This record gives sequence, structure tokens and C-alpha cells, in this order.
Amino acid sequence: QQPPAQQQPPADLHPQPPTDAWASFGGTSSVLNMASGPDSSSMTLAAWVYIASAPSDMAVVASTRAGGCAGGASTNGYNFHINEWGTNNRKLRLEWTDQSAGQGCQSLATAEGAVPVGRWAHIAFAFGPDGSLGQAVGAGETAALFIDGKLVASRAGVRRTPQAGGAGVIGATTDSQFGFNGRIADVLALSMPATEVQLQHVVAAGPAARFRAVVKQADAHSRVTAAFLLFGAGSKGAAGGRDDQSAVEFEVLAGPAKLSKRAAAQAAPEGSSDPGPEPAPGLPENIPPPPPRAERVAVEPDRFDAGGNQWVTRLVKLDPSRVKGTVDDADALADGSFSDDISKEELLRSDEVGKGRAEQIKAGMQFVWGEYRSKAWGADELRPRSGTSQNNWGGMAFTMIDALDTLWVMGMYDEFNEATEYIRDHVHFGVPRTVSVFETTIRGLGGLLSAYDLSGERVYLEKAKDLGDRLAKSFATPSGVPMGQINLQSGQGHNSGWTGSASILAEVGTVQVEHRYLSHATGIPYYGRKAENAIHALRKHPQPHGLYPIYISPQTGQPTNRQITFGALGDSFYEYLVKVWVQGGSPIQGGDRVFRDMYDEAMQGLHDVLLQRSSPSRLQYVADFNGAQPVHKMDHLVCFVPGMLALGAWTAAGTGGAQHVQRDLQAAKAIAYTCYQMYARQATGIAPEYVDFREGADIVVPSRAPFYILRPEAAESLYVLHQLTGNPIYREWGWKMWQSIDRYCKTKHGYGAFPDVRDVSRPADDRMESFFLAETMKYLYMLQSPDHPISLERYVFNTEAHPMRRFDHWGTNANVQDWGFAAKAAQAASKPAPKAGLRGAGKPLPPGMAGAVPNVGSDPF
Repeated sequence: QQPPAQQQPPADLHPQPPTDAWASFGGTSSVLNMASGPDSSSMTLAAWVYIASAPSDMAVVASTRAGGCAGGASTNGYNFHINEWGTNNRKLRLEWTDQSAGQGCQSLATAEGAVPVGRWAHIAFAFGPDGSLGQAVGAGETAALFIDGKLVASRAGVRRTPQAGGAGVIGATTDSQFGFNGRIADVLALSMPATEVQLQHVVAAGPAARFRAVVKQADAHSRVTAAFLLFGAGSKGAAGGRDDQSAVEFEVLAGPAKLSKRAAAQAAPEGSSDPGPEPAPGLPENIPPPPPRAERVAVEPDRFDAGGNQWVTRLVKLDPSRVKGTVDDADALADGSFSDDISKEELLRSDEVGKGRAEQIKAGMQFVWGEYRSKAWGADELRPRSGTSQNNWGGMAFTMIDALDTLWVMGMYDEFNEATEYIRDHVHFGVPRTVSVFETTIRGLGGLLSAYDLSGERVYLEKAKDLGDRLAKSFATPSGVPMGQINLQSGQGHNSGWTGSASILAEVGTVQVEHRYLSHATGIPYYGRKAENAIHALRKHPQPHGLYPIYISPQTGQPTNRQITFGALGDSFYEYLVKVWVQGGSPIQGGDRVFRDMYDEAMQGLHDVLLQRSSPSRLQYVADFNGAQPVHKMDHLVCFVPGMLALGAWTAAGTGGAQHVQRDLQAAKAIAYTCYQMYARQATGIAPEYVDFREGADIVVPSRAPFYILRPEAAESLYVLHQLTGNPIYREWGWKMWQSIDRYCKTKHGYGAFPDVRDVSRPADDRMESFFLAETMKYLYMLQSPDHPISLERYVFNTEAHPMRRFDHWGTNANVQDWGFAAKAAQAASKPAPKAGLRGAGKPLPPGMAGAVPNVGSDPF
């Protein structure tokens, strides 16, 4: 009796491969043993399989018999495998024994090349009596093979001897031969021969939830022998493919319990870097729950006594033997050897002062957001002098997306919710535009993921996955090193001609935090593995001192030049090495430790090759290297290094960097002071794009780069150092920086880049990068605010200042929860945190602005 709903073919036979549950197998060392393999004279066994390339020999998907053609009970049953023995011909093959005729190796196979590589395929076999497999099979005892729901081979008049009550194996023969290398999902065994139409329903049913429905429907007719999903040991139920875990589990969904509930087996070998097939559009049905919403923290004086502060349980400080003075000592400041021992009373006074300063910075954000809302709503950028807009980043509302988490962190929830409504209804990424993979990743993808992390609004994850699907096509190179430009509609990628068609180091190494988070949030390893494999490609070509040149071949992963810098084109590659380590949960070969090891090697190189001192003030700075010798300049971009060094020192326990904690912390403090001096020594109190260091003159502003484009790197390092050391001096430096920016860069409609930091008479330019709202204002605000919600124990920032939950704190929210103090997080400064779903939109939009992007100026794309 056939299930009534399966008597007609499905309306749409488009295969629906698994997206949320599977297990990876790595040869005979990683198999799944069944206490009693499903086997009967009439039966069907079906599964989804994925192989990245053709195996070099037989690859067994399921088996109830030993290998070989000898007679005897051990070879009763079947082997269901890909490839004929000793070949890689990609035939789908079924092998069985007919003991009555003494024939040990009866078989049925498809044509060569039938099993696809590089995508999921649904494969099945069936045995049944005369007529049971449908008209296409023919008469007699019949065996049949199916791929993607279509009959591809059959043989009538066969006889076979089932395995009576013996063991079964997924991933090898029962005597552990011919192991499978790849992924297997959604295994279904029936004690009936399925017809082509019935298997088409299974193929069209797709992932876990719908697979369950098919099983229940079939089970109503008492024909299910066993059905189970394969998934990694770290997840429960059909929560997602976790083939980076160390075991496989499966779940009996229906039928007799012939399979143990928790069959131990090895999954993919540790460090499998196969990204798997390209994900299907849309979110999987069963994504992991979002992290809890971010809440503000309480300032509890007792935390200072315990060696921490309101954000971290453990501050990092110089050993007393290294301390040579206080913040009033110029030599100690330049050397980074000033003391961080601050009294509790001074810390509390600093918090009180910082609270008022934070409100002033928030007022600046409210001003500029109001101008963006009224003059450039939905555009990429607001022009701050003219009050017009421009779409110079592809017309994807970059300022809005980039500023979302700043709104949240500052408690501007009405503005956040209004932006959420606009993005939900009007922002789409399938546009025929070529964009920067790097900028679109750090600003667009990072902004969406951070907004999802902080608020839990699902729309942001939906938008992020769509954008991530498009950006991931940039990794389609021979080495896995991404192209720098991608067309979001066609998926065509290329590199710029000015790089000699090479990829840029900073762009290759500054996509991992975002894509790994996307994998973690969706349960799809594809994105993170693509991004991590780019670093793995570089790791195959180790460089002296761990320092990589700035141009990388996308064909080979090898450098194509010798220039080294922690400034433009190199900077955030090194930043992400330590941040991926902090983020946690890597499936790449060697785990996160690969990133930490590369970071530690590079920091040794920084100290050995690039770290210099000026004269006469002995300021420490990070020089460039032209392939032969140091170049004594330092970009403003390099001012991220103090924060990176401090974060690396703070997280060094148990790594090769543990022996250098004090060295790196002192260097972080010294370079941060140099960055502050780049501001303080200018007439405007604002730093230029870069400075030269000349003998006897310390810092010199070159005529080629006296401008300031609202960069955030110095503010970032002051924020990190303040949170990790607790020293209020960083608040003082940051406040002076904000006062200068507010005085000289503020315009009628926003804040503009400043053309010459040496000349106070110049007006600001008519350009405001989105990173001013996303980074500069956020870091300066958090530096001052005593109760903002972002703890470095629970979050990692991408290079655009977008905070995302660390994987080891995905399910926790209250900052420094493990202190044991009873006080709960304080209420937001202005409004309570929004409830689930969007709140009211707040102020009405200006006339003519609702639901539309305003007219914009010239578009370089």
C-alpha cells in the first residue's frame, strides 16, 4: 500500500538538499555503527551525500556485509557505494550476495560519472518483488538505483541473501574497509521497495523538518525500518550541521528501535576545512537562537577591589619591576612604563566625570543622526556641509547599517527601530554593482550581524545571510584567497589593476570574524570555512618574522612583492589573527591556535624589525618596511596596534605569547602615547593621515598627508586600554581628542573631514565617512561611558567597531556575571531596552522621505 500523498509526483521536483543537519566522515576511522543494520528482502535505503572530489577507490555509504566476494554469513547483505573497486569512475554501485547460487558479488551500477561532485546528491537503492518498483523497472526480483529521485539503473531477475540481524555501518563496510570521505545526511530505510515517485517526494521534501514529515507519513503505513538525521555531537536535535565536532550522533525518528540512540563514532578528522556546498537561499528552518540582548552594566565599587572593573574580571597591568614613573613623567609615558595602579576613589571619580562626557558625545551622535535622517535617509553618506547625500558604496544605506550598533550602545532605541523598519523594507543586495569585498564585509555584513547580536531582530540575520551568500563568491579562486571586488548580482570577481591583479593582504585577512559569526549564527559552516581557508592558504607560504607582504596572488596564495606595513593595505590582517583567537570555535586545521600562532610570530617580527624610537623624545612607533630597510613613517591606521597588543597580552595564557605579556603591554602603552602625541602636537589637536619620524624632530606632518578623515584607530586603542587596564589617563586623552574633533570638524549638517590639521583657519570638507558614526563616535563614547554594555570578555569587535558575541559567551549576557555580585544591570540611561519586535517608529519622517531613498548625486559605480 502506497502512502496516498505519494501516488502522484511532487509539483516541484527541485531537489532540497540538507542545510541544517549532517555529519562528515573521514575514512575508516570515522564510521557510524548500527546495532542492527536495516536489511530485508524488500527494502529501500536512501541518503543525501556530498563529496568534494571523486574518491580514489570504493567509498561505502552504507553496508550490512563485509568486503570481498567470498561466501559465508559475513558477506550476506549489501554494500552501497560510489566507485568500482580501484577506480574513481563515480559510478553509483550496489553489491550483494546470492548464497543460494554461491554468488558472492552480484552487482548493479550506473554509468560512469553519475555521482556529482561539489554538491549534495540524493542517492537510493531498492530491492523488491515483481512489479513493486513501478512500471519502469520491469518484472521479476528487481534491484534499482536512484539519483536525485530519478531511476538511473535497474536489474530484474536477481536473488540475494539479506543479513539476518547482523551489524550495519554508515561510512564503510562492516569489516571497516573502503571508508567514505565526505558528508552524509537524512538516512531513510524502509521495509518496502520505494517507487520513483515516492523517492521524488523525499528529494523534494528537503531538510530536517520536512524530512520528519515524510518519515511520519510513511510510518503511518508501517513501512519505516529506521530513519535518522546525522549531526555533530555539539548540537542536539536537528540544530545544525556540526561536522567540526569530534563525534556523530543520530536520532531514531520512527519505526522499530533497531539503532542505538547515541551511536559513538568519529566525524570529520579534526581540522576539516571543506566548506561544503553553496548554501541555499534564505535562513535554515532551525537556526541557533540569537544571543540575549545587550544590556547596560552597573558600576559596583567592590569589583575594583577584586582586580577588575564593571566590564572585565581581570585587569592586565605592568609588573612592578617594569614601572618607572607615573602619567606625569614624560619618559615613562614615552616608554610605556607608567603605573596603572589607581585608587578605587579615583576610578569612581573618573566614572562620574566620564558619564557627563559620554552624554555630550551622544548629543553629537543625536545631532548627526538627525541630519542624516532629514537630509540623506537611506543613502550611503551624508555630505555634512551641503546637507546633500551620495551613494558611493553601492547604494546600500551604508551609514545607516554601519551606525546601527552605535545607536543601540548609546540607548537610541527609537532611532534603531526606525532604521530597522527601513532596512527590512528597502535595503536589498541583489543589485548589479561591483563593490569592495573588504568594505562591504566590514561595514555592511559586520553592521548587520552586530545589530542582530545586540537586538535579536531576525531581519538582520536574514539580510546578513543574503549579503554573505553574495560575498562568499569572491573566494572562488584556485588558492581560496578572495578577489577584492565582486559583482553582487552576477558573482563575478576581480582584482584592481593597480595591485597587479593581486589581492591585498588586509582584505584577504579581514573577513574572518564576520563570516565565522555568520556560520555560527546560521549553523552553516560554509562561510567561516571559506574565510578561514584564505588564511590557511597564506600559512602554506610562511614568511620571515611572520610578517606578510601586502600583495597576495589569488592563484597561489603566495606574496607577489616584499613591502610590509601595519598601515594601509596590511593593518587589519594582523588584527584579525588575534581577534579570531578571541572569538573562538574555529574548525580550520589546527583550530584557532593557527591564528594565535601566526599572531605571536608576527608580534615577534614587529618587535625585531619594525618597532622604532624617535629622537629626541624616544617615542615608540611602528615603521614600514620596503623590502630592504625600515621606512620611518607611521599611518594613523597603525594606531590600532596598541589595542591589538593589549588584547593579545590579555588573552595570552596558555599560548606562545604568554612569555611576552609584559613586553607587549608596555609596547601597547608606549605606542598609544605616540598616537595621542600625533593629535596633541598639532595646532588643531587632530592627527594627520600619517606622520614621518625624522632625526631630532620627532613627529613631522608631511605636506602629502596633512588631512584627517575622521579616523577611529587611536580612539579604538584608548578604549581597549582603558577597559583592560582601568587607567583613567586614556579617558583624558580621548576627551581632548573629541573636543578638537567637535570644534574643528563639526559643520551645519554633520562632521566633515579636515583638510590640514596644522591650520585652524581651514573649514571642514564636505565628506563624512560612515565609519565616523560606526567607530570614532562609538569608541569615544564607550571610553567615557561607565555603564555601556560591551565587555571584551563577551564580545569581539570587527575592524569597523561592530561588536559580536564571542562564541564561548553566546548564551550569556550580564557582563562579568561570574563575579557573584547580586546587583543587576542598570537601566539604560535614557530609555529601557526595547522589547521583542519593533517599537514605534518615533518621529515621523520629513515630507517626501517616507519609504524612499532621496535623489543622490553622481555614483562612481
